[in-house]
Amino acid sequence: MRTTLLAVLSVALVTPSLAADVGPTWQEDPDAGSVPTTSQGVRVMGVGTVNRVNGSTSATSPFTEGLAGMDPVDLYEIDITSPATFTVVTGPEFDSRIFLFRKEGSSCSPLAIPVAANHRRTPGLNGSELKAIPGLAAGTYYLAISGAPATPRGWVAAGSGGFSLVDLFAFPADGLGTQFPLVAGASLAEWTTPLGIATGSYSMTVNGITPKAAAICSDAGRVLDGVSSFDLTGGSTSPETLPSGCEPGIAGITRTIWVRYTATCDGQLTIGAQPTSPTQNPLAIAAWLGCCDQRIPVGCDAAATPAGQAMTAFPVRAGDSVLLAIGVKMTSSTLPAAVMGELFIECSATLACGDERAGSCFSPHDTPFCNAGDCCAAVCAIDPYCCAVMWDNTCVSGAMSVCIETTPNPDINGDGAVDGKDLALLLSSWGT
Repeated sequence: MRTTLLAVLSVALVTPSLAADVGPTWQEDPDAGSVPTTSQGVRVMGVGTVNRVNGSTSATSPFTEGLAGMDPVDLYEIDITSPATFTVVTGPEFDSRIFLFRKEGSSCSPLAIPVAANHRRTPGLNGSELKAIPGLAAGTYYLAISGAPATPRGWVAAGSGGFSLVDLFAFPADGLGTQFPLVAGASLAEWTTPLGIATGSYSMTVNGITPKAAAICSDAGRVLDGVSSFDLTGGSTSPETLPSGCEPGIAGITRTIWVRYTATCDGQLTIGAQPTSPTQNPLAIAAWLGCCDQRIPVGCDAAATPAGQAMTAFPVRAGDSVLLAIGVKMTSSTLPAAVMGELFIECSATLACGDERAGSCFSPHDTPFCNAGDCCAAVCAIDPYCCAVMWDNTCVSGAMSVCIETTPNPDINGDGAVDGKDLALLLSSWGT
């Protein structure tokens, strides 16, 4: 008898596949981009510290691996909480350059305003350093690392209401000393990364940076596929209104933290949250597509009991930016206690008839559909189970019967023997 297989979220939650980003080391994953809209936010899902940022850059030829292989610059969004002690130091791994920009603009249109840069802290040796920057104030910044001779370029106001694209920094021949912007008021637009640019793995030692707990949308931290731990201790204690259409009775959530996820598939995204510490209030989650200022609600849910799971699922396309709020359901005006828990994210690709990933039509597999479009459609027209649940042995039998044409009988004249008479008949009818 056929049975539908159900994935139980609680099973996945007790077998973590990915730890949350809680210092002291922040590991670049996935790639940090080179401009504000693709930067990687150094944030934590609750509380934590970071004193080292590790990653790598590369200059793979676009003719061998495509443009996606080019990764000469990594840009991180950081929170400088102690300007007096702020330092960034890179090792001797390659001839690096580091740059600091101040974050301005909005969450949907962020701007990076140049502050300072450094190429080399010791004559003739690799390694960069930023420290003791005059006038540096606490706030949110972008920290970039690249290799010589990379230079950021930016837009600056020009005459008649126009803009010009200019270099933002210049370095002396020996590369020594902290450099400051060439033009005031410019904002990062692009990078010059000529052939021969220095690249490699890096480890930046940082001080004076305390990652935010992402209590507001614009500070949303990073989350990846799998299971991550979260702590609502640092979450917002103000009520967060949930999108209309949520489960009746959910006026909002509190102790809220925010995370951002980039969809890794075309298919269905499933998000679940479960407490790992005692709580009197159920967990609740809400999801949006887009950026904080322009977001579209796509799902929300609250756990049925304090110890239960909140779970929502919705369709996504690879590359979609998903904002997720995690908090506890408000049941009274009393502020609930903070909760620790685990967040589960799974992106399941949606297959279809003819998809090469769907498996052969003539062998059973645990997913629906098969890789031959016409055959798949013909079988599913007779047996919808094959395109709704899985392609089992019954589906294979169906494919064998409806997708394989009957082999012509070589005994053309029907005399019981395959001989020259059959060949003569075949040749006499050739082309007709």
